[in-house]
Amino acid sequence: LRKLKHEKKKSILEHAEGIPCGQSIASEVMMLDELHDRIHAAVSILPSQCRIIFRMSREEDLRYKDIATKLNISIKTVDTQIGRALKHIRKMIAEDQLHAG
Repeated sequence: LRKLKHEKKKSILEHAEGIPCGQSIASEVMMLDELHDRIHAAVSILPSQCRIIFRMSREEDLRYKDIATKLNISIKTVDTQIGRALKHIRKMIAEDQLHAG
């Protein structure tokens, strides 16, 4: 999520060069904040174990091996749960964009 957010900010700044400051940048920042809120909402409704594993990976920057050790599960389970989380998040964001646009 941090990488996505960083790349989006970088993209905004690159596109903002040559564009007068003000409205366009503010609009992009609002869109980025809205995307962050959508991601947070999608994560919050993940099944418990999936949410915990995803947050440990993305918010605590733990490696899959470390998560597996802490939760006493296999690395494959961690990998599977992260994949499910990402699939769910992408689906929720796509559905939100369909309804918004």
